[in-house]
Amino acid sequence: MSDVSHVDALKAATEAQAVAANPGASAYATANAGSGKTKVLIDRVARLLLRRPDGRPGANPDSILCITYTRAAASEMLTRLFETLGKWAVMEDEPLRLALSRLEEAQPADYTLDQLKAARALFARALEMPGGLLLRHLAVESADVAAVQLRQVRLIRCGDALGLELEELGVERGK
Repeated sequence: MSDVSHVDALKAATEAQAVAANPGASAYATANAGSGKTKVLIDRVARLLLRRPDGRPGANPDSILCITYTRAAASEMLTRLFETLGKWAVMEDEPLRLALSRLEEAQPADYTLDQLKAARALFARALEMPGGLLLRHLAVESADVAAVQLRQVRLIRCGDALGLELEELGVERGK
């Protein structure tokens, strides 16, 4: 492959990742190890947490459920997301504007001081949220098993929010 082909392939892959990271669109990602799937998911979660284009607040950290197939993947995603949010928390205005504009495909000048303040606050918000960000490992054996496990995760989160005991919900908390 020529250098030009490599550059074109990298550009196409970067553009595809940006499209997949947009929480306004449905996306399904399959790719080889090391191709950027985790980065796309982290970018997508970060964009969900940020203020929406129409000015509404971003999603609450405890309202986002990320499902991985291994505990190591869940840990890696959480580590990378907190690294990103932690960097934003201490960035000066211009570098933060640039980071957000790259993430959201916007112009750096589009970000107001209030938006920068909200982005900086995400790290503390995610840390302080009861339940925080939920990155759940599911040992998925089939689509039916996955559906049952998702139902249990949702019931556990609802029960936690309502102060219900798990026995009342008819589910067992996973290990």
